[in-house]
Amino acid sequence: MKSKDSLIWLPVIYLAMIAILFAVSMPMPQDDLLRDIVAGDYGYNYANLYAFAPFMAKYNQYIAFDIFLHDLNQLVSKTIVAHIIQTMCYLLFIAPCLLIFMRTLKLSKDKYVWLTLLLIVLLNNFTMSRLVLARPEMIFTCWITWGLLAKIVNRNHYKFLWIVIGFCLIPTYWLAFFYTPAIFFIMNKKVNKIIISLMFVGANLLFWQYYSHNQWIHSFLDLPHLYHNRLAVVGENKSILIWFLTPITSISSVLYGYSYRHQINNILNELFVNRNYKIIKLKNINLKWIFNNSLTFTCAMLMLCFALLNMIRYSALISVLFCILLAIRIQKEIGPLPGYIKYITLCLAIFVPLNVDCYRTIPKFNLPANSVVLGTNQSNYYVPFYSPKIKIAPAMEIGANTKDVQLMMKSIDIEGTVSCAALQKYKFDFVVERNLTSIPSCLKIYQVQHGWRAWKVIYD
Repeated sequence: MKSKDSLIWLPVIYLAMIAILFAVSMPMPQDDLLRDIVAGDYGYNYANLYAFAPFMAKYNQYIAFDIFLHDLNQLVSKTIVAHIIQTMCYLLFIAPCLLIFMRTLKLSKDKYVWLTLLLIVLLNNFTMSRLVLARPEMIFTCWITWGLLAKIVNRNHYKFLWIVIGFCLIPTYWLAFFYTPAIFFIMNKKVNKIIISLMFVGANLLFWQYYSHNQWIHSFLDLPHLYHNRLAVVGENKSILIWFLTPITSISSVLYGYSYRHQINNILNELFVNRNYKIIKLKNINLKWIFNNSLTFTCAMLMLCFALLNMIRYSALISVLFCILLAIRIQKEIGPLPGYIKYITLCLAIFVPLNVDCYRTIPKFNLPANSVVLGTNQSNYYVPFYSPKIKIAPAMEIGANTKDVQLMMKSIDIEGTVSCAALQKYKFDFVVERNLTSIPSCLKIYQVQHGWRAWKVIYD
């Protein structure tokens, strides 16, 4: 590493390590993508797949995404479809991030060291998990990242293409309108911000209301009922605050805050030493600030918008926005790095990917067609992927299921047992689990894989 240009191998090594580990592990997604791939086999109607879920939405909330996956499945196997979508998300996510970071750090003599460190922060455990899951939220995260690049490049035809792609993505996800703030803050002109944002919301309303036969708005009204009907915590809805609990994200957040120590100190002095409360008076503040077009403001406001949703499902988007803010701060405030930092970065580039915790093996049970299955711990996604033409409970939305079904799942996962009477009442043919400690007499082992067990329900 004698020349500065030779340091380009630092980010190359890191990304190569990520790619190699992915290729060796070939991790399967853990939830929705598995379901979306097989949706076409059930006529895109999840009522044909999920049993005992009377409160489930009466329309497919991912219809265009499911159709695309089904058509792709006509060309290649389901497993290959899953890996194609994962790879597509990875490339469409990394490419604009690299371009944004390089443009932001172009004046830094240590740009490749900083680029590597930013990638390490960006591809934290939460982000890697989202890339492996490859859900529609991840695709919209990629879309926003490309939009931020279009804002930096500031070419009208790039922004136009980005807007068109955004409108085309609306039928893939019933919550696409959640991403409206991206249009507002990425566009530069006030008129464009307002009009295109309203058009995007209107397009969501028109498509989803028409396609769902006026059920789309009711889906939002049903959310409180679904929430209160849940007997289990939904991992996707855990607080975004857990994003700060990994060493990488917590350390980088503290360092970012520390870089503003002088500004924070000045504000505190004004408030508590000089008692100058004018700095927090709002009477002279107008709304012109919301049309600020700086990249820092754009990323900060988008980060605030999605952080306020307080769901870990937006962790990849929070990560990329935070890393762009980090890159801007590095370029403005950080001077030349000591020579030994490049060696520390090299070690991190090699060893950090080895600690990524999102490459898990899933069971591949092949159960008979027309079986009715009770699954736990996300096996309600795994089993239909490898066992065609079955019905399974619970549905993807836990709160859409009857309380009895949820109580059976809770009994298996927490108490380690399940009632034969309850299983036979709902005429389950199989149970798939990994937490039973007390085996009821009505269960007979059928298959065992990777710590998972498939039991056949015996009827007298």
